[in-house]
Amino acid sequence: MNINADRWSILLRSDREFLSDVVANITGWLDPYAALRTIDLLNHQENQDIKGSLLEIGIFKGKYFSLLVRSAARTSECVVGLDTFDYVDKNTFQEQFAQRFSPDSLAAVAPSGLNLKLVESASSSMSATSLRQILASEARFISIDGSHEYDDVMLDLRLADDILGPGGIIAADDYLNPISLGVTAAIDRFIDTNHTIVPFAYVSNKLFLCRSAWADRYRSVLHDAILADNGTEEPKSAAYQNNFNAGAWRNIEARYRGFRILTVRL
Repeated sequence: MNINADRWSILLRSDREFLSDVVANITGWLDPYAALRTIDLLNHQENQDIKGSLLEIGIFKGKYFSLLVRSAARTSECVVGLDTFDYVDKNTFQEQFAQRFSPDSLAAVAPSGLNLKLVESASSSMSATSLRQILASEARFISIDGSHEYDDVMLDLRLADDILGPGGIIAADDYLNPISLGVTAAIDRFIDTNHTIVPFAYVSNKLFLCRSAWADRYRSVLHDAILADNGTEEPKSAAYQNNFNAGAWRNIEARYRGFRILTVRL
C-alpha cells in the first residue's frame, strides 16, 4: 500500500486515521490502545514545545516505530531506529517500511522533510556519547523493545537515562509479560536503584517512565485523554471512566514500588 503525499497531509493531522490506515497494516505486536495513548503523550510534547529527538531500540518491522517517525516529521526532529536486524535484515526492513509507511511521501509534506536514521547495531555496542551524536540532541521519547534479557534491558534503561531530556518519556515494552521475565526483573531493579526516572503509567503491556518532576504532569495528560474518549468506541476507556465516576481508584491507579501510576488493563 503506497501512501501519497496528499494522503499523508491528512494522516499528519488525524491520529485515528493514521492508526487505522497505517499502523494497523504494519506487521508486529502492538496493542492499538497502547498506540493511541502513546500518541496522546507525543501530541502533548509537540503542543508544549518539548524538544528532543526520538529513539526506538528494537524496531522489528516498524509498527511502534511508525508513531515516533510521524511525531518527528511533525516537529522537524531526528528519529532513530536502532536494531541488530537479525529477524529482518536492514534492506528488507527498508523495502517493507517503504511499502507500508511511504516515508518519502511523508517527507514531501513534513515541515522540514524527514530526518530518519537506521542504525544497525546492538545497543550494548553503543555508548551514550555515540548515540547522542547520532541523535544530535537529548531524546524526548525513547522506546525500549530490544533484547528481553535482564542484562540487556538494564543496559538499555541506563543508556536511556543518560540521553533522556528533562521532559522525555521512556516506553518499556513487555513489562509484566510472563514470557519476558527478564524485562520485568530489570525494570524493577532499575527503579529501585535509580532515583531520577520513575514510572507514571502502565497501559496494556507498556510501562511509561519519565523524570520524577514530570510524572504528575504526564499521568494527568493520560487521565484527561482517557476521559476525553467519552462517546468513542474504546471499551478500555469506558471501563476506566466507569471506575473513575464510581470512585473506584484502585482499578485505575496503583502504588508501584512507592510511586503512583495510572493503569489501564489489557
